[in-house]
Order: sequence, then structure tokens, then C-alpha cells
Amino acid sequence: MAAILAVGIQDIGGGAASPALADIMKAMPTVSPTKVMMIPTILTISQVIVNLLFGKLCDIFLKRTLFSIASVLFLIGGLGPFWMNDINTILLFRVILGAAIGVFVPLAVTLITDFYDDPKQINRMNGLNLTVACIGGMFFQTLGGYLARIDWHYCFLAYLVAIFVWLLVFFGLPEPERKAKQETGKVKLPGKAYGIALVYMIANGLLMAIVTNNAVAIVMNGYGDSATAGISLTLYTGGGFFGGILFGFLVRVLKQFSLPFGYLLAAIGFGIAMVASNAGMIILGTFVTGLSLGTIIPATYAKIQGSVPAAMIGAAIGVVCAGQGIGQFFQAIAYAPILEMVGGPGKPAFGVSAVGFIVLFVFSAIVAVATPKNRSDKKQF
Repeated sequence: MAAILAVGIQDIGGGAASPALADIMKAMPTVSPTKVMMIPTILTISQVIVNLLFGKLCDIFLKRTLFSIASVLFLIGGLGPFWMNDINTILLFRVILGAAIGVFVPLAVTLITDFYDDPKQINRMNGLNLTVACIGGMFFQTLGGYLARIDWHYCFLAYLVAIFVWLLVFFGLPEPERKAKQETGKVKLPGKAYGIALVYMIANGLLMAIVTNNAVAIVMNGYGDSATAGISLTLYTGGGFFGGILFGFLVRVLKQFSLPFGYLLAAIGFGIAMVASNAGMIILGTFVTGLSLGTIIPATYAKIQGSVPAAMIGAAIGVVCAGQGIGQFFQAIAYAPILEMVGGPGKPAFGVSAVGFIVLFVFSAIVAVATPKNRSDKKQF
């Protein structure tokens, strides 16, 4: 269990450089701030590409080998900028880092179904996987911020943690048994898998609004400063942490209604943040939205795990993870024309996401009600 969860601790590893962005801008006055801001986001490009190729990679490599390759890329892409002062070279290393994360995210999920058969255990591990990913995200951000106090280059030393994770996985995780190829043959992923990925992409785009608009809503309305926004976003990750812990219990109670509940919780969280009149209410709304994250992500993984044959889970998870990256990457672009009509960034963006999640809640609740209780893909819940 520890070895499987250790794979996921690096899922949000890209955040180690985020606390140093202001210092990097000062150190590179001739470089556009927009280009510096690409340091935490450009890795999404290679991450999505590798996500889509993940099923093929699992066919070519043993999973222990694939993890080792990703760990090497993680170290190269993560540590490389420590010695660099050229923004283009730094961004190149970040692309390499994104490729590694593109392996870690789906690999952590597929390993769960490789080693566990009981649906309750799978759901519990899906929730714990998100919890560990949130811990990893907070760890990388905190350590990166602390090291950046010495010099902005030092934030990249946080990626040395990959060595310890690799050792734990190398000595603690056996190679899982390969699923029989005859299960799928040349059959493509069912359309349902792409439908799940599409909905997940939309959900992640809606969720991303809490990250991109939090500081604007707090600072522009005079509720606080950037430090207040930092606390708010930390509690967003903290909400995901607690949500992941509670997911195993939640799914036993709500069963196929777990995902609709996650969407409803997100709508409530964004609604609180939208009507907020002070920083405390925005922070509360952000935390509730984080709790929804702890339900939406593992519930989606459970849904896809129960919707395809065992030999196709790697490819299906890769497509779903790609949907997550695409939704997060294009969120700001998709919101731009809408926000022009409703009042600009900040709290209006929270209102857009609240409405979006209400729509997803209604849609998913109808699907859940229409789902036969005796369906064969019981691994979902």
C-alpha cells in the first residue's frame, strides 16, 4: 500500500517552483512575466501527451520499468533548472518534468486495480491516492518556498525527493501481473470512456477557476492580500486532503450518487465564494470546493475502472487524466469571453463555475438514477 501511494506523491510535483516565480521575474527583468508564469503551467502540454500514450507505454514496458524511467525524467526535469539562468532552457526542463508526471498520475491509479480486487478496497485506495497527492503538492510548494528564500535556483532541489520515492517503490512494489491481451485484442476504448473523460475535463476546467481567480477575488475586493490568497489556496488543497480520506466512507453510503454529490458540493463551495463579503467566506467556499475535489477525482477514477475491461484500464485512465490536464490548461481561455459579459474575473468566475456544477449535478444525478443496480461493472462502487 505504501509503495503504491508513494507513486502518487509526485502527481502535483510541478508546484515546487511556484513560490519562486516573483524572485525569478526579478532575476530576469528582460523576460516577459507571462513567459515566467509558464514555468508551472507548460508541463501540462507534455503531461497530456504522455497521458494519451500511457496505454501504449504499459504495453511496451513493465510498470516497474516505466516508473523508473519516469523517476529519471522527474529528476532531470525537476533538478535541471537549478543550474540554469536561461528561461527557454528552464521551460524545456519543465516539459521533461511534465512527461514524468504524465506517467505518475495514471500509473498510481492503475496500480490500485492491479493489486486490489475488492471494490471497497479500490475506492478506499482511490481516495487515499488523492490524499497523498495533496500531501505531495503541499510538500513541494512548502519546501520549494523555503528553499527559494536562499536563492530562487534552490527551489528546484525539492525534486530530490524522487530518489527516496524511487527507493521505496523499487524495494516495496513487485511487478503486477499483466492482464490478458485477449481481453481486448484490437478493440478500441468504448465511447463511454471518452464520455467520462469529457465530463471530467469540464469539471476540472470549472474547478480551476478557484485557483485562477482566488487572489483576484480577495485582493481586488479589498478582503486581504496575497498572503490571504495563499492561505485560501492551501485550504483548497487541504479540502482535497480531507475529502480523499473520507471518500471510502462516502462511497459506501452514497454508492452511485457519490459523483453527483461531489458536483453538488462544488456548486455550494463556489456559491459561497461568489456571495462572499469578506475573506473568511471566500476561504470557506474554497475549502468546501476542495472537499468536492476529494470526491470528484476518486469517484471518476472508480467510474472509469468499472467501465472498461481490466486490460484497457491503463489506456482509459490515461485518457481521463488527459482530460484533466486539458480542462485545467484551457480554463482561462474558455472563461475569458464569458467573464466579459458577467463582470470580469474574481467572484463572477465563481458564479460561472457554480452554475456549471449545478448542470453537472443534475446530469449525473439523472444518470445515477437510471443506472441499474445489478449492472456488471460493480467495481465502480
